[in-house]
Parts: sequence; structure tokens; C-alpha cells
Amino acid sequence: MEIISINRTLPVKKEHKGGLHAKVRELQNQGYTEKFSAGSDHLTCRAGNIKVYPHDIIFEDVFRFEDQSSAHVSTVYAISYPDLNLKGLYIESATDVLNFK
Repeated sequence: MEIISINRTLPVKKEHKGGLHAKVRELQNQGYTEKFSAGSDHLTCRAGNIKVYPHDIIFEDVFRFEDQSSAHVSTVYAISYPDLNLKGLYIESATDVLNFK
């Protein structure tokens, strides 16, 4: 797994109503349709065919979801990349990062 460091300057909103999946659907309906994945120093989308770097993207919103029954924490980033007119989501799971060996 590759991990990038994201500058979190936006206030993180804790979400409880409807949960993670409902928020993802809501953001997709608002046009955030790309699915970003982490690279070593960049994000990719469209099966890795497009690479974007943190200094080129805008973090529009950040939402954090905590599962009360476990240590699972997920963070959803709503991202725009104006150069290619892309909007999408990057979902970070703290348990994914903590469970690597």
C-alpha cells in the first residue's frame, strides 16, 4: 500500500447522519464522480491513467466517520482538479493504514 501525506488545512466535519455510504452518494450527486487512489506522492484516477499532485488539487471538503463499535475511522476528501475539470473523492481508512505489517 502506498501512502501520501495530505495537508489538512480544511476543518474536518464529523458526520453521523446516514453514515459514510450516504455521504459518498450525496457527494457523487454533487458531481464528485472520480475515484482517487493514493500513490507515493500523488493521487491517481481513471485506472491510474491520470496522476494529480497535492499542489495541483483543491480539497473542497473533508468528512470524518467513526465506527463506535470498532476502531475504524474513515475520512472522505472531496477534491477538485481544475486543470482537467475533474471532481472526485479520496477515501482514507485509518484501519487500513494501521493494519499493515
